[in-house]
Amino acid sequence: MRWPRVIVDIATAAAEGSHAVAEAGIRAARPLLGADVAVVVRWQDGHPVVLAAGGDVGGMLERRPPEGAGWVDGRPVAAVSIDPRTDVVVSRSAPIGFENTDLESLRALGELINWAGGGRRPDALLRGFATRVVASLDPDEVLVCTADAVVQMLRAEIAGVLLRDATGEYLEMRCAIGNTKRDTARLRIRSGQGLAGRVLRSGRPERIDDYSTDPRSAPEFMALSDVEGTCSAIAVPLHWDGEVTGVLCAWRRRREPFTDEDESLFAAFAELCGTAIANAGRHETERRRSERSEAAHAVLTERHRAAERDLHMYAELARIAMEGGDVDAVVRTVGRLTNSVAVVVTEDGRTLGPPSSVNDRRADVPLELPFADVGPEPTVCQRDDGSWLLVAPVHAAGVAFGHLALVLDAAPTAGDRLAAEQAAVVSALLLAREEAVVAAARRLQSEFVWDLLDGRLPDSVEASVRARHLGTGFALPARVAAIMVHGLAYDATATGGNPEHLERARSACARLIGQALDGAGASGTVLARRANLFAAVVPCGPGETIVTARRLARALAAIQWPGGMSAAVGVGGPVKHVAGFPEGWREARLARSAAAESGEPGIFEDLGVLQFLLAPTSREDLDGFARRQLGPLLDYDAKRGTELTRTLDVYLTAGCSTRRTAALMCIHHRTVAYRMQRVGDLTGLCLDDQEDRFRVQLACKILALGGKGVEAERGVEVTARG
Repeated sequence: MRWPRVIVDIATAAAEGSHAVAEAGIRAARPLLGADVAVVVRWQDGHPVVLAAGGDVGGMLERRPPEGAGWVDGRPVAAVSIDPRTDVVVSRSAPIGFENTDLESLRALGELINWAGGGRRPDALLRGFATRVVASLDPDEVLVCTADAVVQMLRAEIAGVLLRDATGEYLEMRCAIGNTKRDTARLRIRSGQGLAGRVLRSGRPERIDDYSTDPRSAPEFMALSDVEGTCSAIAVPLHWDGEVTGVLCAWRRRREPFTDEDESLFAAFAELCGTAIANAGRHETERRRSERSEAAHAVLTERHRAAERDLHMYAELARIAMEGGDVDAVVRTVGRLTNSVAVVVTEDGRTLGPPSSVNDRRADVPLELPFADVGPEPTVCQRDDGSWLLVAPVHAAGVAFGHLALVLDAAPTAGDRLAAEQAAVVSALLLAREEAVVAAARRLQSEFVWDLLDGRLPDSVEASVRARHLGTGFALPARVAAIMVHGLAYDATATGGNPEHLERARSACARLIGQALDGAGASGTVLARRANLFAAVVPCGPGETIVTARRLARALAAIQWPGGMSAAVGVGGPVKHVAGFPEGWREARLARSAAAESGEPGIFEDLGVLQFLLAPTSREDLDGFARRQLGPLLDYDAKRGTELTRTLDVYLTAGCSTRRTAALMCIHHRTVAYRMQRVGDLTGLCLDDQEDRFRVQLACKILALGGKGVEAERGVEVTARG
């Protein structure tokens, strides 16, 4: 193929674009150089992008071939650069290498392709460069535009922009085009080192025509020059504000030194580039400063919003506290403000919060939290279902009332933590106020009960009026229970001897006693306390028996006290009138004393003669004992005119023999048996039991010693026959 025809074909293809030019160049390369394969390829990040090809390219483009003639896998190959990133490569199947004349023809063809495919004059390059720089002040874009313009302006294969580092003593490669090795893009050159280092120090352009022969070539860069295949180089300084800020470099792989004209054009271009790069740097600095300012403004805005939210939350919680709200209102408010499910769990296990509804997830809040002890600060953990649990202690003045728990869908924010803390504080204040009110009411109630038990309210009318005013209702007959709690001093020592802790521990004991009495069915109980001694007035029905009293005592004895604590329980006999409360209290204390010795709950009726051994005894005590044992029989005989009491007395005197009793009373022995069965039904006594028999005999003796024998009780004189 003749050159005129080649030139015409390529010039004609120029009108259709760069792809058509590459196709025309490939069609000309194969006959022109006697090649079997020809390809125009662009290299991107070390990988080939084929623009046009003729023949089988397989195996030729595994890596970028060096400039000139060579061999690849036993095949002759020749390559020249069209621009820093584009080559034209040819190969022959016959083992005949390419000559210098072949390379000259290939370079000429490459120049034609470059010219027709987009090569431009310097003025056009400058206009294009200025347009791109004006269009974008991004530093990276300006550096790429600069390097790209250098390779086109100087027809170089490699171009690089090196800028001073922060110390000013080194140049760092900021942008490189046309290089095949990463080390070129990572160059770091000391002032005075190599071509670029000398330009940095002197501030004047320098050139190297041939690295292999120029004595100024730095030995440390020779290996990189050999790998890149560079032959000549040129470097000019970048100026800004009278100082050298960097160096522009260009390298050629072909043996074509840079000229004075290239140097003059390059130096003039560098002046423009220095200004463009400096402006882009300043623009980047201002942009980053603006971004920092915007970020700081966003932070301040968010803090302002958070402060407004916190103030709003504080105002709502403060309003609840000042207007006499309750813990339910606090829980409802904090749940709404944090978009969570909230509850307050008190130390005694109560759950406080708004009433549950269909859409309320309050039941999902675990009452047994996964924290052995809720610390002084809010605690956070993630639950198995992906939700988050935030727990804040509810305490005030060193006293713990429980904890506030929030269940959130996402990890709690600082605002959620603050909301929990403030809600916990307000809850503690409300609970403390509630406890103070309840404690005051309980003190008044206790004073009323102690007045009853100490005999300061003998008048039933006055007692009823005071009970109604205090909201304390009790009915007669009633029993009095005495409970002495031991171990509270130990509990106080364990908590540091804080009087408030001791008082709250006593209140907790009162709650346990009240719950036990409620569980035993003792409704309407009135409870009082003096230090560690508790008194309970428990109403009982007219038909109440010793069985009911024992059930009551067992319920009190079964209370599960906290560690290190125990209690002794005693239950007095029935009180039928207000004036009988002191006696009922005395009986309860006697029963408690017996319980302290035996370890079992004490019932006054079960004490028997033991009551006379535990405390000084009066005639009234003896009569009361006798009346409690024989009262049902005496009343039955007085009402019906029967002789059950006399029959019992004779039966005991006769050694519990039915026939001897019948003989003594001149009645049939079956009548005696019937009467004794009736005695058992009315009194619940079992005369086969030695204890019951002993108590009845003692009661009969007491009545006889007091001038009130069984016959005297009926108003009849009877002479007992032996």
